[in-house]
Amino acid sequence: MKLRNIYISIKSKAVAIVSVAAFSMAFLVGCQTDLENGIYPNESSPMIDEFLAENDNLSMFLAMIEKADLRGMSHAYGTYTCFAPTNAAVKEYLSAKEESLESLTQEQASYYVKYHFVSDTISTADFNESRLNAQNMAKHYISTKTEMNDENQIVIKVDRCATIISPNNRLGNGYVHVVDAMLGRPIANIETAVADMPDEEFSVMKSILAEIKQSYPEITISSYVPNDTTYITFMAQTNKAFEEANISDMQSLLVRLRENDIQSAYGDKELVDNWLGYHCLQGRVYMKDILGASSLNTWGNNQVITVTMVTDTIFLNRFKTENIDEDGIVVDRQGYYVDYSCYDGLIQTAFNALEIIERSAYRVYWDMADQPEFKALKNFRKAGANELFYPGDLSKMNWGGNNNPTVRYICDGVPEINGSWDAKSQYVYGDYLQFRVCTNVMQWLEITTPVLVAGRYKVWICWRRFNPGKFRTTFIQDGEEDQVLPASFSLEDYMPTAGDETQREAQGWKQYTAKALNSVVCSKNIGIIEVKHTGEHILRFDPTIGSKDVGANWDMIQFIPIDEDQLYPRIAIDGSLVYKGTPNCEIFPEDGSNCIVDEEE
Repeated sequence: MKLRNIYISIKSKAVAIVSVAAFSMAFLVGCQTDLENGIYPNESSPMIDEFLAENDNLSMFLAMIEKADLRGMSHAYGTYTCFAPTNAAVKEYLSAKEESLESLTQEQASYYVKYHFVSDTISTADFNESRLNAQNMAKHYISTKTEMNDENQIVIKVDRCATIISPNNRLGNGYVHVVDAMLGRPIANIETAVADMPDEEFSVMKSILAEIKQSYPEITISSYVPNDTTYITFMAQTNKAFEEANISDMQSLLVRLRENDIQSAYGDKELVDNWLGYHCLQGRVYMKDILGASSLNTWGNNQVITVTMVTDTIFLNRFKTENIDEDGIVVDRQGYYVDYSCYDGLIQTAFNALEIIERSAYRVYWDMADQPEFKALKNFRKAGANELFYPGDLSKMNWGGNNNPTVRYICDGVPEINGSWDAKSQYVYGDYLQFRVCTNVMQWLEITTPVLVAGRYKVWICWRRFNPGKFRTTFIQDGEEDQVLPASFSLEDYMPTAGDETQREAQGWKQYTAKALNSVVCSKNIGIIEVKHTGEHILRFDPTIGSKDVGANWDMIQFIPIDEDQLYPRIAIDGSLVYKGTPNCEIFPEDGSNCIVDEEE
């Protein structure tokens, strides 16, 4: 019996329900997810394999699918995106590899086919000028980029090797984008690709790498790629970047590295090893990943690179605080060697010299809503935002438990100047997270911290008091023993308002918001952590009692070096820092209260 595609028409409140005895319950459950994703196949919409069969120019790719025994997949109800190469593209690719459809094994054909399929429905409107949001079925990312061709036409390039010649063919189980070349894992590794980079822009880097390899054969880019499943991203530097740092060869590089206090104890071999390792990021780090990151892990002696976005410019190692004024280095976003894919990873380009920098611990006022997925929302930090997230939805928050634990992002908005505002809702930036750390709901939560420079910090939890809740906090660092923080307190406690701020601090409390002291706008010191190495780490919450309703409204976590003032600066609702002695009338939201008037004026 041949199963026909079923059309489900959904108009306003009317839903046509189709009952087909041949469908199993498992199939129906799978369909529900696809319907939620917006896939509504009908009898007039062919499946991917049927589309390929109806187009003679795509017959060889269909034959490859059949050789791989994957036609059932391409015909199945689901959510796919297929980059379908033309017959000419298949012929050219196989010929270059001295293969043919007939000579391919099922395993080879399967790999080629899976490289062209993504388990998601992605139209060109959803393409990034970087990698796609999902990997292909061969566990690699496909990248896209909009370019101008030789005929001055705007085209979309896929993996730099193929051009989409027929986009957005909407089918019953996804999209087909017809391309003029086969896709596949690049042949050249990063070392080979670097050697082929143009001298006019990269000759200094190439010569230094050659000198390092000659002096220390074991120190190469490839030495950070121990096996076929490990990937790195190499940060290439331009000639101009080396010139600005007075570096022209390995000897001048060593002179520069010896001047670096954090490196001065090392010998020459360790210096160049750390320098090269610092230019090798762990994993394939596409521009899309850099844009969403606050730090990047390197192979350079446990060192990380921080990421800051200013307007449309990406800076690495940019620090702008009370005591630090470092511009950082600029990352290329438009050049040829951006997201440049190699067999063992990627190449990115920096316009300035990338160097390991020694820093002292510095305070971090971390708004807990500063998460990549929240920042991607169209209504991020706009009044009325209310979005619910489930386990696995957030890249830097993980949790588990019973009874459907969730995290909700809420923004009440920032008050207008001279407008009304609620002293009990002084959330920084007007937004907060709502979740229930509870022995019978959210039974554990792990949050990735922002980048913390090595040092010792007091940790302050900032929240709006109303529901009960107690938890144990653990600070987790890779390669180090877990640090269990000693403080145990109830989220239901009122912050003391009697006495002065010094007395409150002695009891482990403080006013963290700048405008008004209020007993339900709380900040509690939960203990001291020692950050052994600079980078992002983990705070874990494990509840010790039950809670109720929605749990608590969580605003900030502050990490303040133990030898610095824990009380000032405070932070205003608009995110500005407010120092001791600032008149209340100058603190946002400005409302004319408690102003000091100079009568002589």
